[in-house]
Amino acid sequence: MPRSKHSGRSGKRRVIPSKNALLPLPQARITEISLGYHLALAACGGLHGSSHLFNELTRAIYLTFYLGEMGYMRVALDLYRMAEAGLEAGIRRGNENGSWQLDPSAVATLEVVLQVHDSQLASARAGDLIKAEQRLTRFIMSAKTASPFD
Repeated sequence: MPRSKHSGRSGKRRVIPSKNALLPLPQARITEISLGYHLALAACGGLHGSSHLFNELTRAIYLTFYLGEMGYMRVALDLYRMAEAGLEAGIRRGNENGSWQLDPSAVATLEVVLQVHDSQLASARAGDLIKAEQRLTRFIMSAKTASPFD
């Protein structure tokens, strides 16, 4: 748990991260996160997608973007935009006719995003993943309709 310490000059408290926040994620947790996203993509690329799985893939895109902004394998914004556009097209189809399936080009783009995310998870500190998740939560709670990378 983070501890607070008074800073003599400004009077503000600074949070000292816990030891666990500074350590890399345990391999079992990395595998669990990665497997969940890859299974969601496999289901949505086939005939077994759902709105929940599309939400999970959206979450993966945004967390990958936030971790990239923190310096973990930053990639071009176009990759995120293409992945998001593929998901949005699938969401429209799902809402219109109940077919929660991604186009093959969207699957290919999301595979690249998930490969980036896997690399990020392998090197990210636990505390940085938590910060990325907090940013995602703030974005969701802000009720913004635009993408976080617009």
